[in-house]
Amino acid sequence: MLPSTWYDEADYLELLHVLATITEPPAGIEVWEYLGRQQGVASFFERSYQNMLREGDPQWTLTSFPLLWKLRHDTGAATVVVTGNDRARVELADFSIVSRDYCRAIGGTIWALLDRCGATEIRVLKVSCRAEGKPICTWDASWTPPLS
Repeated sequence: MLPSTWYDEADYLELLHVLATITEPPAGIEVWEYLGRQQGVASFFERSYQNMLREGDPQWTLTSFPLLWKLRHDTGAATVVVTGNDRARVELADFSIVSRDYCRAIGGTIWALLDRCGATEIRVLKVSCRAEGKPICTWDASWTPPLS
């Protein structure tokens, strides 16, 4: 396994399943969400993704998620709709993987993106899931912006 190699989504999901069986997340965090947070943290520390983070501006940073998705996945279309001050809806359509587990990891990645730019009191709520027969996967995110 090479970190710079592109892997098939199904293979990546299998690797995540293995990690989920050997990973002990911190208390209060579900293992799949934790894996998503860790993947998100690793992504955002890479130099090539630094321009997608705007320290102190969670809303701007979250709107970069669709571009980040395209850079890391070859299926699915992500969109972010700002629904109010410090609130947004993230939608994912046409992703080749239909998995509740993977969706929990994606929610963790959304959380990590907000955390990385300084947001606090982050909440990411799964609203709809293709694994439950819905047409798209949807998360509602809310946060408290960092103090200036």
